[in-house]
Amino acid sequence: MDYEIVTGFREAISSFLEARFEAKKKQKEKTDFNEEDLRKDFLPATWIDDAACRVTQLQLATHILKAAHQSAKGTSLYCEPSSLPNHGLIGSCLLSQPFQADVDGNAAALDVFKFLSLEYKGVSLLTMILEERPEIFEVFMVLANDRRLSERWVQNFAKIIRSREEGLSSHTLAKQVYWLTGEDPVNDTEFHLLLPLFESSLAHKIHGIIENDLYGETVKGARKAKKEGNFSDSVIHEYPNLAIRKLGGDKPQNISQLNLKRNGKNYLLSSTPPLWRENRTSLPLGTKSFFEWIGKRPAIYSLSQSLKKFLESDPPANLETRIHRDDLVEQIIGEIFQSIHEIHSIKPGWSSNTRCRLSPEEKFLLDPEAQRPPSPDWKTKVSRRFGNWLNSLLEKNLPMGDTEHEYFSEMIVGEPWCSVLEVWERKGEENV
Repeated sequence: MDYEIVTGFREAISSFLEARFEAKKKQKEKTDFNEEDLRKDFLPATWIDDAACRVTQLQLATHILKAAHQSAKGTSLYCEPSSLPNHGLIGSCLLSQPFQADVDGNAAALDVFKFLSLEYKGVSLLTMILEERPEIFEVFMVLANDRRLSERWVQNFAKIIRSREEGLSSHTLAKQVYWLTGEDPVNDTEFHLLLPLFESSLAHKIHGIIENDLYGETVKGARKAKKEGNFSDSVIHEYPNLAIRKLGGDKPQNISQLNLKRNGKNYLLSSTPPLWRENRTSLPLGTKSFFEWIGKRPAIYSLSQSLKKFLESDPPANLETRIHRDDLVEQIIGEIFQSIHEIHSIKPGWSSNTRCRLSPEEKFLLDPEAQRPPSPDWKTKVSRRFGNWLNSLLEKNLPMGDTEHEYFSEMIVGEPWCSVLEVWERKGEENV
């Protein structure tokens, strides 16, 4: 037996009851009460024995019924995530250990769950009880000075998790769905009555993720850097059209313990279909360089400015710096090739316009109706033009030279060209 755990939990229980006593005493300060009598109510054996009786008013659950209506009296469920089938969709089955279980029942008895949630070295009192560790019997034995009483406490507290087979019931205030399982909708026996339950443990996990993404200390620094145009290693997550569903009104504890922790807030991600807008792709007319023209597009301009500011910050010459630099350049290249694909969707033949001043290589790259390749090394020439553009963008405050030009030129030659060349294969192998 680990007596350190026994001592640790005894101290935790003592501190918990003392805090409960002080809170109750402060609450009664304006009334006529006997402090000595109140103190007796918070003696360990007295309070724990009462809590062991009141625990039957609570139920540990992962799926809560009262989210449908706080007056619903049906059954909530406790389902170990590992016992649920993984159906390939986001659900409670994806929750990993340790996860936070919720509590359903009488809000006046929630102090019992707070007691069971007491921890020592990362292990809760409830876990010790459910696993029937010998240390918990020793803790209660010392407090009760009675072996049978301590065993009864353990048995009663363990009842907070109820079997699914024990008294499953619905309620008139619960949401119910008649689901046709047969082929005859007129035959009542071919329906199952489904009772959707609120996945409280999953909702709490998602709430924590979103709260951290929106208001965490790390993201605050990243948002400030973005606002000031500075570089940051942190990632910023956005949740467009995020909605909040308040459960329980001004008494969120009437729904569940986790709902109280969230102050009734439950995030809803937008599930509306996208609004498709016609995107009229412009053409690089009146310019001598496709890359200078495309570099003014918001996405590419933003990425190129991020690359510039990162390199101007004089980062250390190590692998992490090279990986981040290459990642930004690859994102720029990806945006460029996305733009090329958009231009390919325009009716071919536009490069014959007298306003088109692009080089023969760039015309051939962008217009499927351009004639034969101007030279066998047309890809190399285009890649060098990309290197020239990126070098000129960065060289104002940075020592850019032939080495950098060669490096950037080589980065654009590779896999992305394969998708571009598919266009030319349709024109006939003799033209490529």
